[in-house]
Amino acid sequence: MDSVESYLKPVEEFLSGTTSSPLSDVAHTFTQIVPDNVQFQVALNILLPITRTASNAEALRIQAVYLLWYIYRDHSLDVNPFKVAFQDLLREETSSYDSFPLSKPPEMPPFMLAVQAVLGGKGLDLAPYSPTALVSKWPLSTAPRPLIHTVRPESQDLGLDDTQIVEQLLRYASESVLSLSEQKVLVKLLPVLGIPPLTNQQEEGPPFPLGHLSKIVSNNPGTVAYHVMSRVISLSPSQCREICWDILISLPPTLSSFDLWTRLLSNDTVLDTLKTTQETDENPKDSRKDTVASTSRKEALALFLAHCESTIDSMFAEERPVDGRNVEIDPEGPCGLVVLHFARFGLALVRSKGDARRGAWSIGMDEEEWFALTTVLQDFALRFVRFEAPCELYRALTSGGQREAELRS
Repeated sequence: MDSVESYLKPVEEFLSGTTSSPLSDVAHTFTQIVPDNVQFQVALNILLPITRTASNAEALRIQAVYLLWYIYRDHSLDVNPFKVAFQDLLREETSSYDSFPLSKPPEMPPFMLAVQAVLGGKGLDLAPYSPTALVSKWPLSTAPRPLIHTVRPESQDLGLDDTQIVEQLLRYASESVLSLSEQKVLVKLLPVLGIPPLTNQQEEGPPFPLGHLSKIVSNNPGTVAYHVMSRVISLSPSQCREICWDILISLPPTLSSFDLWTRLLSNDTVLDTLKTTQETDENPKDSRKDTVASTSRKEALALFLAHCESTIDSMFAEERPVDGRNVEIDPEGPCGLVVLHFARFGLALVRSKGDARRGAWSIGMDEEEWFALTTVLQDFALRFVRFEAPCELYRALTSGGQREAELRS
């Protein structure tokens, strides 16, 4: 395998000399210089540090972030291993915006506009422009969406009522990434949103926002996805919740997906549709209240784990050489990172099961259900036990099983 170090100087020299070339040409030449089998390592060791170093020229940082997007352009942004890095860059930039009025957000520098464009699914729009041109004059529209001008918490005359504002923001969320200001407004006003029922007469699909949930979650997998999904799960009848389960089961095995699941499995909000106490004549005080956490677990967690394992198997097969040689996967490559993150997610589940603060998801779970969940995790951990995180997961599963067996005996 080619040494990453051998590409360090050539790539750095190439990047520094091409900031006046269209990004499409830069990307094409980059893929000719750097072979596929080392592109991730070069991106990790050269491109990513460039984006994180504020002292670098802005044109160079734009070039680097574009290439981090470009080498995974044929895949969904959700499986791009640098998506979290993009989100962190944007979060660091916008964290200082809290002191600004919502109607007058500060202007973003061109580099951050490039990051926002990539996260918003508009990376291809940057292709015709050179980094230098993007720095001197940003060609894409940066005008705030019209709604944000009307949202001023200190004013009672918004022009739209709260429900209309939430619905419009959700429509924006189904189209692209919401800005920090829009996220703050949406989360604040979300409690006014009603969830319409499903009927057999709805031939054009589920009503808003149910029919847009998948795109909302895909574009905004963090805070927005969590609050919207929690509200739909807690307020909706079982038919509507089925839409949530389909989305949660099919999420890609990425950090943002595991974070969303972790937050949902810690949500002990009682379902509005099940807030009636179940009592019997023999035990009138006996009651069971299903929560967002326990219902999500029962309906979708095992299937999500199985989906993750299947996705990892597919990624592992794709990374193997076509000649059939048994080559170890790169722990820092796309498949290796997914293995690491999935193992850590499984480990968090196992360790939080008995924690009253974080183990809301496990309340009411019987041995059969726990066995189904741990079977998937144990099968995964065994196959990748040579890696540190899966090995730790396997030890946690086996030691936990021994303790439960001792308690039963």
